[in-house]
Amino acid sequence: MKTPPLLLCSAAATFVATLVTTSAAQADDKPAKAAAPAKKQPAEKTTRGNDMLKRAVTVMSGLTGYHASGTFSAGGGKATISGAFGVGTVDMQVQGFDGKTVFRRAVKDKFFISHDTGKTWQEDSNKDMTSLLSIAVTSPLSATNKLWEQGDFAIVGGEKIEKEDVVHLQRPAKGEEPAMDFWLAKDAGLGLIIRKASFVIAADDGEFPVVMTYSELNEPVEIAAPDTAAKPKAKEK
Repeated sequence: MKTPPLLLCSAAATFVATLVTTSAAQADDKPAKAAAPAKKQPAEKTTRGNDMLKRAVTVMSGLTGYHASGTFSAGGGKATISGAFGVGTVDMQVQGFDGKTVFRRAVKDKFFISHDTGKTWQEDSNKDMTSLLSIAVTSPLSATNKLWEQGDFAIVGGEKIEKEDVVHLQRPAKGEEPAMDFWLAKDAGLGLIIRKASFVIAADDGEFPVVMTYSELNEPVEIAAPDTAAKPKAKEK
């Protein structure tokens, strides 16, 4: 799979630090349209939005497992990602900008890759790719990043994602910073959760819109290392 530019940053810390989000006017995974200039929201309404986001992120950061799916966009192209994420484990399927599908799996400190939809596996010598993809998926859910402190989040209103009622929060675009969007839902067992996020990953060579949806929250995630995995092929000198 051709490495997309968004994954070429020098370190994971830089990758996380540059996480910002972009507006998404639709409640599906279509590319986000440019948001109209948002009206100034009353202080009470924006404070409520920030408080709601903090509550939702706190819940999401404590999950033991979930499923995530979404898209990365760049230069008119689109890559997709779908997978299960557990504590210290990940099992993802990635269709790159070149249209090729790669399966990636990580179990603790072991990384594996399959180029034939999981029929055969080998140890992955390019561990950074899986790590950075995981960071892109999980960063909006991290309480460490304190996204609720990065501007005023207004409550745009109630919407639906498929048949589920959600509340759309947005930090309006300001200057060079794009908007930040979250769609929150009420889970009967967990409380307020993040169902969807739309954000931009900023890198030295451009900005890359990402739309991610989260489901199957706290359901058991059992990801094991492949029974047989070949050693990575040595690079030719």
